[in-house]
Amino acid sequence: VLGGGLALAETLNQHALDFPILSNLEGIEQNEYQNPFRLLKFTRDWIFAQPALSTDNKLDLILKNASSHNANTRKWALITLYKLHQWKLLNAEYTDQFAHVLWGQLDDEGLPSNTDFHRFAFLKLPHPKKFDPVELFKKYVRHAQFPSLTDFSTTRFAQEWTIWDEIQASYPLEWSDNDMHYIVKRLVEWWDINQKHYKIRTEGVDLFGMGVEAKEEIISNWAKTLAAIIPNFNPPHKGHSIRDTLRRVVRELSELSTYELPVLYLESACLRMFPERRDSILRRIEEGMMSSREEIVIGALDAVWIMSNRIRSESRKEVRQEDLIRLLGTASQILRSRRDIGLPQAIDRIAHEISRHPWVFTKGIEQYVLEGLRHLISDTAIHTSGNPYLNVGRDDSDVSTKLTVRLTAARLAYTLSKYYAQKSKPMPEAIKEWENVCLSNNEFAEIRNQWIVPNSE
Repeated sequence: VLGGGLALAETLNQHALDFPILSNLEGIEQNEYQNPFRLLKFTRDWIFAQPALSTDNKLDLILKNASSHNANTRKWALITLYKLHQWKLLNAEYTDQFAHVLWGQLDDEGLPSNTDFHRFAFLKLPHPKKFDPVELFKKYVRHAQFPSLTDFSTTRFAQEWTIWDEIQASYPLEWSDNDMHYIVKRLVEWWDINQKHYKIRTEGVDLFGMGVEAKEEIISNWAKTLAAIIPNFNPPHKGHSIRDTLRRVVRELSELSTYELPVLYLESACLRMFPERRDSILRRIEEGMMSSREEIVIGALDAVWIMSNRIRSESRKEVRQEDLIRLLGTASQILRSRRDIGLPQAIDRIAHEISRHPWVFTKGIEQYVLEGLRHLISDTAIHTSGNPYLNVGRDDSDVSTKLTVRLTAARLAYTLSKYYAQKSKPMPEAIKEWENVCLSNNEFAEIRNQWIVPNSE
């Protein structure tokens, strides 16, 4: 993979389909011996030449194995097909066959079974015309059980908790008002039943043997699930409004704020229903990003993501854009000053928003970002007498921190290189310098891998 796109193409052409399917593994062996395709994390951008897969019926055999009633065999084969599909290496005929074998075995909800995929993945994977993945996924969500804190130590809890991850990952799936009302109602009912369990604790452990951090993670996941549903929710106006209910829930969540729950994240998601809180929420997000506590900074940056999602709505779009530019301006100040607290998270947020909304990269933000990136080249360099990128005697945690920041900075620099190229603008010197860093043979592989270039050989 490090050899570039052409080397990858050559590897796929000669050996990609030669891996044996290990279908009889159990227990620890399943973790030790995995399908190598599962470990390949690169995207389509890494492939610069279209490989001509020399299948010799190998792909046909993988498709056959994907239909196997041996669950391990089917899962292994489906991972291979999924990766080839993800990299757009399957032609139309094989994509159609992949769809049919994937949907050839179904669970009680009518979604593919005996796979290692989460259910939200089926929303974007190919499917036969007779199936409607969106409606089937919504049916699954409507029928799914929500976890209870009283079942925390059981397998059932672990299984049911995934429903929240599924709902969050399905974004930007559009739900009907009836569906949203139903899901919000169930989430609020969960809160009303379980919040009292959250408060019961003795010396950091509650009556169910759950530590405070574990309970905080559960409540945070619940809040993020609620936040994934309500941004575009139009609550009914009859009688008791759900606005009053959400206002109560946010207040009650705030009362537990000493546990660093994502109150601001949820409030940002509710902004459509509470527009009068806009200035207050924007100010608190900015203050959060400037906090001296890392968890608060990260929470505020997560709230920026919620505010970014609001751009999808056409209503008052200009105001929403102004809000995002204002918040990203604060995030860019973290980069400019190279504050240790929340720096890599701020850099990643900036890169994500520029990729998602290029108009957010205003002159002021551009100045802060380029200034910060230029200084980070030297700030994050790790030197030694033998190797200019290693420093003997330096604390390991310091090295790890610098590498984390350097990696995210390299990723942002590459994102900006694409931005300037697409806009046909001159490449700033700071971006050119980062390109030289990433192309250096003396640089760490993790850093070099952030700058994707075609293999010239």
